[in-house]
Amino acid sequence: YDMALLMSYALSNDTFRKIASTKSYNPTIVSGKKMYFKNKHKLVLNDALATAGKTGYTKLAKRTLVTSFKKDDFEIVVVTLNCQNDWEVHKMLAQSTFDKYTLKKVVSKFSLLFNTTSNHYYNIDPNLLLFPLAKDEKVDYRVIENNNLLYLFYYIDNTLVGMVSFDEVYGE
Repeated sequence: YDMALLMSYALSNDTFRKIASTKSYNPTIVSGKKMYFKNKHKLVLNDALATAGKTGYTKLAKRTLVTSFKKDDFEIVVVTLNCQNDWEVHKMLAQSTFDKYTLKKVVSKFSLLFNTTSNHYYNIDPNLLLFPLAKDEKVDYRVIENNNLLYLFYYIDNTLVGMVSFDEVYGE
């Protein structure tokens, strides 16, 4: 879970995303020598839906693999630790997730702002109003304002399943 959170956060950095998604890099160093680097992540190299990734190994976790996959505007992160068939497991988990879930708008920007009680204005990214839901799944939401932030909490069967926040642009 922590590795998925780290990768999700890291992907918001354009430099990290560029490095983790690069298939090969062939710079010429100061001496004029040409260097050759190739990404070892097989899915980034060969799977059209794999957008970035990192391979690794530690004594405790053994083989580690982190992969982001994107289909349309829906991006997910898959993580395995000590998995002997990690490449295939990642592909299978990504495909089953894309088959089962679709991004749906739970609340409109207008409805979200209508639920605010102050005269504050918030920078609302419409993409953050999309939530992955299974075909017959229903989600509820709650809106809370606190310290110049607007929070949108998503609930399924009264269980918190997601949260996004929006910064105040300016207030009165």
